[in-house]
Amino acid sequence: MRLGIGATALLLAALTADANDAGVMLACFRTVPSEQQIAACTDMIGWDEQPAKVRATAYVWRGNAYRDLRHDTVHAIADYDAAIALDAESVAGYFGRGNARRAAGDFDAALADYDQALVLWHRTSAFASPAADIHRARGDAYRAKGDLDHAIAAYDAALKLIPDEPAALYGRGLAKAKKGDQAGGDADVAAAKAINPAIAELLARWNAR
Repeated sequence: MRLGIGATALLLAALTADANDAGVMLACFRTVPSEQQIAACTDMIGWDEQPAKVRATAYVWRGNAYRDLRHDTVHAIADYDAAIALDAESVAGYFGRGNARRAAGDFDAALADYDQALVLWHRTSAFASPAADIHRARGDAYRAKGDLDHAIAAYDAALKLIPDEPAALYGRGLAKAKKGDQAGGDADVAAAKAINPAIAELLARWNAR
């Protein structure tokens, strides 16, 4: 899951971009990470004439690519740091840094980032999907550190927003089973797989197992 900046900043950037720059922007803001995306985002980061929010987003997307394509959490975290320095209200920056820190095993720091992402989300957004993803990620971090009660509560919060969110159902199922509720865990995992049969493989790529 990827969180971006508001559409207004992107629209302003697109309106002021020439054809070549617009192509670079499209290559940077891709949902599938690639080396070309890293190169395009690196180019955009050097566009001093663009608003800070646009350059912050380029850092976020390059950080996503470092994390997801190269599994390089060190450079990813550095990019999210830079994004947050440019845009202190970057929900995507905090969420991305939380994901990178979780992937690196720094669960407490990840949880702090997720909590800040939620604070900022409540100020700026009315959409349920980003908040559900942040709650689910909090559940993954709590489960990874063995805090199953807080993990289940975080998954519950995600599912309150989106009842059929398969990643939260799957994570809650694993947490319930590990806590000793095998029947409840099996039911959640089965429900998640009914929605998305490939959910286990998807979560493995997210480092969320």
